[in-house]
Amino acid sequence: MDNIIRVFIGAPSDVNPEREIIKKIINNMNKYYRGTGFSKFDLIEVKKDVRSDIGSGLEAQEVIDENIGDYDLFIGILWKRFGTPTKTHESGTQQEFENALKKGKEVMFYFSKLPVAPDEIDPKQLEKILNFKNDISDEGLYFEYSSLDEFEELIENNLRILAIEKNNKEPQPTKKFEKEEESEEKSMFELIESTLNNFKEVENDSKELSALFNSLNEDFENINPPREDNIQSYKIYSNSVADILNELSIEFKDKKNDLLTHYSEGINGLIESLELFGEYMDENTRQDMKKSIETHIEVLNTTTKQMHEVIEMYDKIPPMTNKLIRAKSKFIKNIKELQKDIKNLRSLLYKSLIELNDSSKY
Repeated sequence: MDNIIRVFIGAPSDVNPEREIIKKIINNMNKYYRGTGFSKFDLIEVKKDVRSDIGSGLEAQEVIDENIGDYDLFIGILWKRFGTPTKTHESGTQQEFENALKKGKEVMFYFSKLPVAPDEIDPKQLEKILNFKNDISDEGLYFEYSSLDEFEELIENNLRILAIEKNNKEPQPTKKFEKEEESEEKSMFELIESTLNNFKEVENDSKELSALFNSLNEDFENINPPREDNIQSYKIYSNSVADILNELSIEFKDKKNDLLTHYSEGINGLIESLELFGEYMDENTRQDMKKSIETHIEVLNTTTKQMHEVIEMYDKIPPMTNKLIRAKSKFIKNIKELQKDIKNLRSLLYKSLIELNDSSKY
């Protein structure tokens, strides 16, 4: 069960095409990732997974809430209808969204910007959607799309990122490579070349990550400074800082995923190379691998130091607005998570270095 991501969609009936797109993407991703060790997506479908509860005295939304069980990811979608009110909320979608936040679930919310026919416009429904959108804008939780193709590309990208994140949280690099009996025999030089190429990609990932941090100062300089005699200008300035941090958090996740993926594949390849071909490696190849490992240990040490300085710097930002508090918290949380991942990777590199030295004795 730990390797399954259960997905629940909260949305009115006017976005059924989007539901079908999500279902198609999940089916395709499950086929694509089958046998790779990546998480499987399990879509909770209300019609299929929620039993009827006639005569219980519960309203429809309460039946859904009580029967969907646990899930990992909530996907919300709104277009022209906000939905049917419940006993406690303006709509079932709103209630499901707030339940997901309270339970600490992963949340992705999407707002459609598809055109609406004039005779289908309900001003009250649109007003509720706009108010809801404004309410959650501080959370930095939503995306917008202008076509179903754009939605498909957006949701597929976000689900892939989630799958990669979950995969990288699993202790996969520590596992010894297990040869499958039916797999093709691998050559030493191709495996070593693939390993070194992954480590080269890591260097690019690290540079892009550093550039991302360095771009912050320039972004902040482009914000109009607050006026000392105007409190409102401080609020505007603080929320602008929050917007930058929220955007950075999204970019940071992408860069972090690339870094961890290349490191995981590189270390797996390194361990596999040592296990299969350690005794056959000549001294030049051994020295090349040793130099690569030592270089990456140093890169990780430098990256860790830089991230520590970034945390110290941005932790000092005054909590002037709720939006800024949440953005800063999310930003720092992302960096601290990467620090933990880097600590584990660095330990594995040291372990690989020891195994490389030991393999020369055979």
